[in-house]
Amino acid sequence: MSGAKLLTGELKVVSIYRENGKYWASLPFEIEVANKAKTNRVTAVDVNVGHFNYTAGQINTLPKRLNHLYQRIKYYQKSLAKKRTVNGKRATKSNNYVKTRAKLQRDYRKVANIQHDIMQKFTTQLVEKYDKIVI
Repeated sequence: MSGAKLLTGELKVVSIYRENGKYWASLPFEIEVANKAKTNRVTAVDVNVGHFNYTAGQINTLPKRLNHLYQRIKYYQKSLAKKRTVNGKRATKSNNYVKTRAKLQRDYRKVANIQHDIMQKFTTQLVEKYDKIVI
C-alpha cells in the first residue's frame, strides 16, 4: 500500500470505491492527537484572485502550471463545443469526442488537485504558526 507509514489507532468503516477506472480503498483510523502549543500570534488573510496576502507575506494561488492547464481546458472546451455544433447529438458518440472529453476531465482533475494542495498547505501552515486567524 502506498502511504501506509502510520497505521496505528482504531480502524473505522472501510470503503472501497472506483474512480477513473481504478479501485481505491479508504482506511480511516482514529488516533489521539496532542494539543497544539499556544503561540500567542495572530494573523490576517486577505483573499484575492490569484493570491492571498497575509501578515507574513503573500501566497500565489495561480502558479504557471495552472495557467497552462487553464489554457488546455479552454482549448478542449472550444473543440467539444465545435464538434457538437457541427454534428449535433451524433458528435457525443464519436471516438474523437470521447477522447477529447476524457482529456478535458483529466485536466479538470489536475487543476482541482493542484488547487486543493495549495490550500491544504497554506491552511496547515497558518494553523501551525498562529492562534488567531482573521480572514
